[in-house]
Amino acid sequence: MRPSTGLTALIALLASCGFGLSGHASESNATIRGVIVDVTGASIGNASVRLLPMGHDSVERETGSSPDGTFSFDRVFPGEFTLKIKAPGFREAVMPHLRVDAGKTKEAGTVTLQIADCHDPSVICCLQVTAAAPETRTR
Repeated sequence: MRPSTGLTALIALLASCGFGLSGHASESNATIRGVIVDVTGASIGNASVRLLPMGHDSVERETGSSPDGTFSFDRVFPGEFTLKIKAPGFREAVMPHLRVDAGKTKEAGTVTLQIADCHDPSVICCLQVTAAAPETRTR
């Protein structure tokens, strides 16, 4: 059975106005991306990057940075988020109030992680070595 000319015209009109099913969802989503480095500017790969929604119903998401320190979240719903970035041996970086607009790419920029203090209770990768001088005997 062949669709009526009126129905075909209506579908074409809706698609031309941006009401296509596949195009509409992708236009409302956004992307967040950035780069993670240490204080010397060296890339930090395999850092944990968490995206937490602030005051809306989006789901918390997590990704890792690539070897060159880059990270990206695709298909993010518009709204306000907090980014939390952690890597072994570094203090956690927090970027609150990151505003994401529909259909846009939000650049989080370059995030510089500070080296952790061994006295920081949230850091578990520090090692303290204590050695005593060897005992010597003289004749």
